[in-house]
Amino acid sequence: MKNKMLRFILVISLLMNFSVLLSAGYFYYKQSAYRASPFCQQPLKNNYLIESISLRPEQRETIKVKMSSFHANIDAARKEVLAKRIELLALMQSDSPDQKIIDNKIADIGRMQGNIQKMAAAHILEVKNQLDKDQRDKFFGLLQDVMGRGQMRSPW
Repeated sequence: MKNKMLRFILVISLLMNFSVLLSAGYFYYKQSAYRASPFCQQPLKNNYLIESISLRPEQRETIKVKMSSFHANIDAARKEVLAKRIELLALMQSDSPDQKIIDNKIADIGRMQGNIQKMAAAHILEVKNQLDKDQRDKFFGLLQDVMGRGQMRSPW
């Protein structure tokens, strides 16, 4: 009787663990589809930008070059912000944190995030200049959809 009960508990535990892993994998899979653009190093399963706005081949190549450069610059800037955040956390963890130094670090992070936002705006305008009127409307609709789903929020 005791063996049967232990087996039953073990089976239930294994089923619960499996279902948690399956759920986590599903949510990771669903979110990863929105993390990169079609031209990034991490390819998407579908080229939603190209399909949504019907880029011509010459537009595709021009935008591909711009996007590759943009994402490399953004990734580098995000790494710098992350390093500053880690420094900020270390400052706050100290036994006697200096509020002025913490405020300066926060201001640095804010400036860096502002620069990232400016880079993103400049990139959007560069892409916009490559598109015709109909493509621009679809492009900005796509950006609004992404923003509405919360995919452009900060990981912090």
